[in-house]
Amino acid sequence: MESDNAPAPILMNINDNPNENKEENKEENKEEKKEEKKEENKEEIKEEIKEEIKEEIKEEKKEEKKEEKKEEKKEEIKEEKKEEIKEEKNEEKKEYIKEEEDKSNLEIEVLNEQYKDYDLSFKLIVIGNSGVGKSCLALKATKDIFEEQFMSTIGFEFFNFNIKINSKVIKLQIWDTCGQEVYRSLISNFYRSSSLAILVYAIDNEESFDDLNNWIKELKINSNPNIKVFIIGNKNDLEDKRKVSFDKGKNFCKVNEFHLFMETSAKSGFNAKKLFINAAKLLYKDYIKLNNEGDLMKLNEQNLLMKERKNLKLEKNIEEESSYGCC
Repeated sequence: MESDNAPAPILMNINDNPNENKEENKEENKEEKKEEKKEENKEEIKEEIKEEIKEEIKEEKKEEKKEEKKEEKKEEIKEEKKEEIKEEKNEEKKEYIKEEEDKSNLEIEVLNEQYKDYDLSFKLIVIGNSGVGKSCLALKATKDIFEEQFMSTIGFEFFNFNIKINSKVIKLQIWDTCGQEVYRSLISNFYRSSSLAILVYAIDNEESFDDLNNWIKELKINSNPNIKVFIIGNKNDLEDKRKVSFDKGKNFCKVNEFHLFMETSAKSGFNAKKLFINAAKLLYKDYIKLNNEGDLMKLNEQNLLMKERKNLKLEKNIEEESSYGCC
């Protein structure tokens, strides 16, 4: 008879093999590691791609900066060229003015506006569109004053510019006219007795340049045929707003066979006095020329009279000699 306290028998599955279970665990671990590595690799690849993208962005930025620098350099070169061209133009202007001044060696002294005594007097008329700075230019030349808020001229204004050339004191009577159409009929009366006309346009106003042709027509109708003409491009200080080039003004003067072209600035005073000095010089030389021609004509007349007298004397002598007989 078996005892009740005997241990229960251990039942075993014949398929349960401890070695096999270990192998399976190993395989699972391997797979897990592989997956982990794959994930790690993916992360590494992502990081690499990010780094590559960063490098590409850096390179792009570098290229952009290079392009920006190139553009900046181009702009610098353009500005330098512009400055060079400006300098060349200024030199051309200086040479042109110097050439005009060097045509005669005259002793010149600008006198006070109030100077009373004078030997010669000439009337000048200043014409051009309203707002080109005619009055400001005359005021700067005669009184050395510039008024920013200058009122438009109504009718006309009058200025004196006194200058001594060699031994002669010359008074230039400057008649500054308004440019408005409503006053044109008044202005035409001042053309006739003028020795010189100064036509003014503003370099920042192309319309004022184009309208010079209308002023010239009016001048030809109303003035004397021997009137001298200057073309003046005013507001030379507004270079950044320039609409009319220096060469365009110079060529216009040359084509029309006028006496002088010059750019001025009433604001800075550039060429303001020189304008009227050149006017005085031209009128003085013309006066001397006419006087010399007059003297020559007088001399010729005197020579003719002397010849006539000699001829008359000879004829008289011949007549007297022929009146005597031989017996």
